[in-house]
Amino acid sequence: MSLERERKYILNHMPELPANYEVHQLLQAYLMIQPDRQLRVRLIDSTQAFLCYKQKINTTDRNEFEYEIPYEEGLALYNLAELKLPKTRYSWNKNGQHFDIDIYPDEIGFNIVEIEYTADAPLVPDFCGKDVSEEDGYSNVAIAGILKGL
Repeated sequence: MSLERERKYILNHMPELPANYEVHQLLQAYLMIQPDRQLRVRLIDSTQAFLCYKQKINTTDRNEFEYEIPYEEGLALYNLAELKLPKTRYSWNKNGQHFDIDIYPDEIGFNIVEIEYTADAPLVPDFCGKDVSEEDGYSNVAIAGILKGL
């Protein structure tokens, strides 16, 4: 188990990416959703699969359990789920923080920057816009719901 401390922002503009960035194609599917917890499967680049359980502690902190599973099993779970979210993720570390920029399908109309940090508050770069950490409509579950037409 690990503690995830994260804030979410609307992406103002795509920054110049550092040399150490990675980019991956992600497919997420939600297997169980409750107000303060969720179970999802994530497929990465059609080669890896992870099962992740998250429990909300407060608006920025979550308990997270994440385990790699065989890709074929992850794909089977993904195909069984009704709520799905494809995205392209750009990731890197800088100044003790981890950055993820999630680029969603065009019909979503916005993209998200997630900053994971260990200090009291993150250092927020200029490519981050409005802080939406406390707005449920910007969760990945809610975004998957937009794609499904909920």
